[in-house]
Amino acid sequence: MTDRAEVVNLDAIAAIGSFAREGAFYDLIFLDPPYEEDWGRRALEALLKSSIVSEDTLIILECNKREAPPHTAGRLKCVRAKLYGDTQILVYKSGGSVNG
Repeated sequence: MTDRAEVVNLDAIAAIGSFAREGAFYDLIFLDPPYEEDWGRRALEALLKSSIVSEDTLIILECNKREAPPHTAGRLKCVRAKLYGDTQILVYKSGGSVNG
């Protein structure tokens, strides 16, 4: 699996820029930014401006349920959203249709 997956512990915005400069793109991106600081929205915006998201990329965003990340962000659409206590998990896909 190590040849097919990479776990990176970096600031999300900096990592997105670094991966884009390397010419990388990903099938799955998991974002778990600090709660209460609107980092989820910022990370989604950075992904939209980058080249690392393909039409098949799934983006999983974990954030506080009180945060209001967009259900549509540019070409990304939330295709699934679930609440778990104070946490919400949102799954985004390029051109997906909203479904709970």
